[in-house]
Amino acid sequence: MQNTREQDAYVVQPPTYTPGEFNRESIYELLVAELAGQQGQFDLALNNYIKQARLNRDPAIAERATRVAQYLRSVEGITEAAGLWIETDPENAEPYQISASILLHQKRYEEAMPLVERALEFDRPRMLAVIRGQIPEMPNEVISGYINLFTQLLDKEPNQTDVLVTQGLLYKQQKNLDAALDAYETALAIDARSADAIAQKAELLRLRGQFTQALQTLAPALKSQPDNQSLMILNTQLLFQSGQIEKGVAQAQEILAINNKDYQLKFYLALLLLENNRGDDAQILLNELLEQNSNDTRPYFYLGTIAQQQGQIDQAIDHYLKVDDPATTFQAIGRVSALLDSPEDRERLTGIIGDLRKTRPDLASQLYTMEAEWLNLHNFTDDALVVLEEALTRYSDDVNLLYTRAMMLESIDFARAEEDLRKILEIEPDSSLAMNALGYTLTIHTERYEEAYELIAKALEIRPNDPAIIDSMGWVLFKLQRYEESIQYLQRAYDEIKDGEVIGHLVRAYWANGDKQKARALLDEALAKDPDNSHLQEAAQAIGAR
Repeated sequence: MQNTREQDAYVVQPPTYTPGEFNRESIYELLVAELAGQQGQFDLALNNYIKQARLNRDPAIAERATRVAQYLRSVEGITEAAGLWIETDPENAEPYQISASILLHQKRYEEAMPLVERALEFDRPRMLAVIRGQIPEMPNEVISGYINLFTQLLDKEPNQTDVLVTQGLLYKQQKNLDAALDAYETALAIDARSADAIAQKAELLRLRGQFTQALQTLAPALKSQPDNQSLMILNTQLLFQSGQIEKGVAQAQEILAINNKDYQLKFYLALLLLENNRGDDAQILLNELLEQNSNDTRPYFYLGTIAQQQGQIDQAIDHYLKVDDPATTFQAIGRVSALLDSPEDRERLTGIIGDLRKTRPDLASQLYTMEAEWLNLHNFTDDALVVLEEALTRYSDDVNLLYTRAMMLESIDFARAEEDLRKILEIEPDSSLAMNALGYTLTIHTERYEEAYELIAKALEIRPNDPAIIDSMGWVLFKLQRYEESIQYLQRAYDEIKDGEVIGHLVRAYWANGDKQKARALLDEALAKDPDNSHLQEAAQAIGAR
């Protein structure tokens, strides 16, 4: 046994924390926090960051803790971490704004007020920019809180145009457009040259459809600030929307004369011209964009649109096939599919889609679905089913492929269709689409009406305002001979979509409920508009009207 003196030599003394300095325990815990965050263990990461922010009083650690707490949406964590950030970096506006937002969410307006004032004191532009950027995602109670705070600030100091404009944006988000307009006009009464207030007022008038008033609002500002690009762009939009197309084109060309190398601006103006039926002008800009950046294939999509509008089908297809952009590639191929609209185009269409499946494996399952739907539409149903069989050997759990096959099989092999729909529900138990499809088809091909009712009722719980599901509910209630309830649902569906199938269902429900005059009147009106509709003809036959 060693003596006491020898034992003391091996005792590890607890670290003494000095603000701004790190020892081995600090570094170890911060590394653990970083690794935990990378592995998704955010609670551990947050605990370590907050602990080290308390001990080391380092603003960078406090900021990191705040970011993790925001990601976790931990109100308690954000409150403490942002508070530490304020203590360690008292002239940084951001933590004041974050803390104020938490207090506003809790309706603690008096406590939030000094934090907002401090943030404005240290970095006014940033503070207001952050608030404006968050407005679209703000809960209504936070918006109301900021409006109240800004009202108090303006009571103290009325001549704050930037606060007035921000308050106007908050009112606008609440759909209180009159209050928003008042805020912008108050700002302009203080500073008639405020480009921000002018632009926001004009934009609000544009949203209201008051294009002439919006143009009048912009006119003096454009005279005094002829190179203000944001005002010029808004003016261009308004000229197009007010029907002053030639003036709009001239304004767009003027903007481009000043900023011809601005790629995104040119792209925006090209789309604005295209939207306003100036395809030739848009085409020039789109080709210039391709010359500026050949790696961006997005312009080909809109060149394809122009060629399609001009009836140049082969050229449109050629443009669409050059699109290689995550947002528009599949839409472009969909347009190719629609343009190749004859059974004689089958070989060309399947060749295009087959090549694309090799070059874009990420879209393969969607392309299989597109090919099958095209084949089915052009009466190659057996071949469409073969395509789906091949696709499902590769993507056995793809719900879109399963649903597409179920809908094709439904009328010829309901048992297999039911298997596909039930498999979808195994993969996605809350798929209202599959529930509704299975429930509705059960009413068509079986007498398992109670089972169908349960499926449709569950689908309706998930999507209570979906007219297709509402129609299904009305139809299954009809099958259950609950006619009055059936009419209530079918009338709701009819109010949303004047579809032949819905009308046919409603006609039959009225007839079964004894409202024969109403049934005939509705049927006659619908047949007068669409005499060849198969659903209406079925309804007519069912009630003996044909």
